[in-house]
Amino acid sequence: MHTISIPTLSSVLIRIGPVVTVAVSSIFLSLIAISATVTPNNDGMAYIEAARLYQQGGTEAAASLFNWNSFTRTFIAVAIAWMATITGLWLENAAYLLCIDLIRGICVLLLACSEEMVPVVG
Repeated sequence: MHTISIPTLSSVLIRIGPVVTVAVSSIFLSLIAISATVTPNNDGMAYIEAARLYQQGGTEAAASLFNWNSFTRTFIAVAIAWMATITGLWLENAAYLLCIDLIRGICVLLLACSEEMVPVVG
């Protein structure tokens, strides 16, 4: 008689590796956080408005919305606009997708750096 063994969660996570586990977990947790919000906060709406201005009038139009640190803020707004253009999503959804990608990238980068700094023994 053959027995079916069901893999444990820890054995599955070990098999797929820590980087993939962190990336998938980050996306999952971001989706949970987004599902709890109705709309972006005021700062997020400013970036979405700047992305809309960028689509209509270019970089100068987007930068005109911000009176300080316009390069960084305009960069994020342009990235949102490009994400919307590439994916065909609305600006708000493109902003969420960009944030998910950036957070996922940071999590994976931190894990990769920590693996380099602290080698696994055994």
